[in-house]
Amino acid sequence: MGFEKLIDLIIKFFGELKPIVFIMQYEEAVVFRGGEFLKVMKPGWHLRVPFVDEIQADNVKNATICIREVNVTTADSKTISIAAKFNCEIADIHKAKVLINDWKANIVDTGRGIMSRELIKYTWNEICNSDVDYKIGQLIEEKAELMGIRIWDFNFTDKLIIRGFKLFNA
Repeated sequence: MGFEKLIDLIIKFFGELKPIVFIMQYEEAVVFRGGEFLKVMKPGWHLRVPFVDEIQADNVKNATICIREVNVTTADSKTISIAAKFNCEIADIHKAKVLINDWKANIVDTGRGIMSRELIKYTWNEICNSDVDYKIGQLIEEKAELMGIRIWDFNFTDKLIIRGFKLFNA
């Protein structure tokens, strides 16, 4: 085990010595110098100061994000479970990587919160047969934009009426 750790240390050390970094066509990166944001790197090759510059690259192209089931009671007193999905990409890597901690988890949590808050305003029939997913998608898009994320094609994936049981009074 000790030999493998030594090899890992040598590889990491060699990586820190490289004065050139390559950002792939599907990526952008943020550069930190001395722990502070310095600049954004676009695709291509760039010079860096070894041991001083920290580069964090991320795929900025299309990804699909799934929001797991949210359980709510609708305006017509039906208990439902509903999930969603949408496509997204990083529009502003500075916001997504520097100003937001873990943008993917944040956009999912934000989406779940908006879905929980908004779905209770609608009946089951409205959720199934109208543009409720579009309206909720618009609200999530607005929040995502503040995080440097562009989303599109938001829609509900699973829509189920469920039976809820309350086991404990809390």
